[in-house]
Amino acid sequence: IAIVNSPEKTGLQHSRLLLSSVLVSLSYLVKIQFLYVLPLLPGLFLLLSVWDKTQRKKYLKQALFSGLYLSAILAVYLWFWYLPHHEFFEFVMRDQTDGRFVAPGAIPRQVAGLVLHLFLTRELAVFFLAFLVLWGLGVFRFLHRKSGQSAFLFVGCTVWIVLESHKMLMTYHPTRYYVSLFFAMGVCMALVLSDFWVERKSIPPTIKYALVALTLVLLGLNGLHYAQSMHRRTFEIRNANRYLAQYPLKNELVLGARATSLVWECQSLSMPVWAGYFNDTNILAQHPRVIIEDARENASNRAFSNDGIDLSALADSSRHFGDEKWNVEVYWISPEHWK
Repeated sequence: IAIVNSPEKTGLQHSRLLLSSVLVSLSYLVKIQFLYVLPLLPGLFLLLSVWDKTQRKKYLKQALFSGLYLSAILAVYLWFWYLPHHEFFEFVMRDQTDGRFVAPGAIPRQVAGLVLHLFLTRELAVFFLAFLVLWGLGVFRFLHRKSGQSAFLFVGCTVWIVLESHKMLMTYHPTRYYVSLFFAMGVCMALVLSDFWVERKSIPPTIKYALVALTLVLLGLNGLHYAQSMHRRTFEIRNANRYLAQYPLKNELVLGARATSLVWECQSLSMPVWAGYFNDTNILAQHPRVIIEDARENASNRAFSNDGIDLSALADSSRHFGDEKWNVEVYWISPEHWK
């Protein structure tokens, strides 16, 4: 967006390209999993150079310089962060990436399952179907007008959505992974709607009223879902924090993958536990005062069971928090156990 309508003056155009490159780079500088957005700018310009031959030279130059700016920022990141910490970085990335994508033969079933059980759920069905309709209209508009602000932004949104869609091939894909995809889809929908609204005088009344109705339906349903989500809050994390804060746990060790989010108020030490990754061997040698884990040990990938620990037998008492979607057990270990 920062480079739309950039003047032909070379200095200002380069400054906007640099700004866009910095903003794109910030996504992976904050969270490395967003490294896949790096091709967004060069990919956008290369695609536009194919579609709009009248400005091919300009787009190719922008693709070249955006690639150079992005590469320079990446080089700084590699030099000052990756190289000094490459062993730990690679250890983390191996755990985060190994076996994360489904086999090629399972892709159709994976995508179909996501469409059915995520995109066509009660909360997202209208949003998803509206996106398909509006994106189709956007393609139609773009094919008839390959230049201009809206065409530029529409291609950019489409490239962004394609990059985000790789998450649909992951074996582990909680709904939070799709927030950035939903955002890109929403931006694309807003762009198409605004484009039709700007040129509403030349649009047949039937299409114009249908788009207005669709916008109102989307706003109404989203507002309803947000209100229902607010009403369904259970405050279980807050309750667990307040429960633990009642006890003298200052400088005591609390273990578990969920521990770090439940000890904000009790001034204890906390360490996560994950099988095959972190603190998963000789767990009890650290003499924890509390262990926080769900009953099936899904959070730690059964790290405790794999280490020969029966949490129910070990604990002198426990307390349950949560509901059907999120739940933990707080297991208390008596200090006498370590004597």
